Amino acid sequence: MESTLTSMMQEERIAANAARSWLEEATMVASVLAAARFAAALDEEDYLSAGALLAEGCVYYAGASTLVGADAIIGSYRGNGEAARRRFGEVEYFSHVESKAASAAVIVFTDRVRLGGQWHEFRCRQHVAVDERGLIVEIRHEEIPTERERLEDFERRHSERRHRAEGGESC
Repeated sequence: MESTLTSMMQEERIAANAARSWLEEATMVASVLAAARFAAALDEEDYLSAGALLAEGCVYYAGASTLVGADAIIGSYRGNGEAARRRFGEVEYFSHVESKAASAAVIVFTDRVRLGGQWHEFRCRQHVAVDERGLIVEIRHEEIPTERERLEDFERRHSERRHRAEGGESC
């Protein structure tokens, strides 16, 4: 009798662990899907769809600034997109999502930019936290080391080439 009770308790523990594992996996999949939908909307500059994926009080930490709410956050993304189109001859956006934890994911954004006939790729990461409704509640921007410097160097080299082509002196 005691052996049967012990066996039943072990089976219950196994079932409970399996249920927890399944729930964690389902939550992780939901987080990755939410992050992927958000990234795809931003890649297409579909700010209406991107904004619908943010929770009401979503917080965006980007360097020294903190933005709260979908309007402010989406306004920042829109402003960056507009600035990129003014700054570069052509801009293409790509992203992929990596699983981080049960309710979090990491989006790796790649901005492919063209000046003259030259292309450059700039990458950054954004860590997103997702709630039980599948809405993003927090975004943390992460600069990847040397990416910003490489972009600035690309722009400087293009400016120098253009200056020389226009008959200017080399610096």
